[in-house]
Amino acid sequence: MNNADIAEHFSLLSKLMDIHGENSFKSKTYSIAAFHIEKLEHPLLETDRSSIASIKGLGPSVASKVIELLDTGSMTTLQEFIEDTPEGVREMLRIKGLGPKKIHTVWQEMGIQSIGELEYACNENRLTRYKGFGAKTQANVLEAIRFYNQHIGHFLYAQIHEVFPGIQNYLENIFGKEKVLVTGDYRRQLLTIQELEFVIKEKKEAIFPKFKTAYPPELLEDTDEFIVYKLTNGLKLRIYFGDENIYKKQFLTSAGEQFIEAFFQKQINLF
Repeated sequence: MNNADIAEHFSLLSKLMDIHGENSFKSKTYSIAAFHIEKLEHPLLETDRSSIASIKGLGPSVASKVIELLDTGSMTTLQEFIEDTPEGVREMLRIKGLGPKKIHTVWQEMGIQSIGELEYACNENRLTRYKGFGAKTQANVLEAIRFYNQHIGHFLYAQIHEVFPGIQNYLENIFGKEKVLVTGDYRRQLLTIQELEFVIKEKKEAIFPKFKTAYPPELLEDTDEFIVYKLTNGLKLRIYFGDENIYKKQFLTSAGEQFIEAFFQKQINLF
């Protein structure tokens, strides 16, 4: 688990605490910790455990949770908040301009537990009855929901580029660097990307156990050629597997259909 992963856990914990109306001082403590952890130049994984609490922005309470993450891959406190928060409420965090404290009002005071219910409430002009939700705010929320629904599952290349190293490093650590190749639209550097694709030189049976973590991704597809997972941020992860020439499979899965068709029509043999 790298620093970015750890910071993400604390950031989510802070947001969920605000959504539940917990002590704002505590939630801010975890938000500050996430900020400082993400800025660290040295990996916490390689840091002396006894010195973690003395790192700027952390402290004993945060340090104990960092160590728990490093040892187990999960954080008990965060897991409890996740289990106590409806999935639809957690999804609201993806709506631009709708922060945790507003989500608290939407969920706890309005009784709304999904983005669909929230959109319906906006259309009925119900949000304006509550403190902090004027007509302009309601209009902005509705616009953000419609934008989210139109682009759900679509990511800009720049967004994927930020999370790609963490995913690649994870796969290389568990399967071996020489067995993992990036492919698909990310390798082609398309402007928008719906899924991140890799070719892994392994049998399918060896792949499933590696994803049985404390926060396992959702399995969407399971075929004889690939497996598709959905990560917590909504990004799909497609994994091609097999013992055959993985460079050939990388080529075939990263080139466009028209190029592949022209390639074989000319009977070019590179493999």
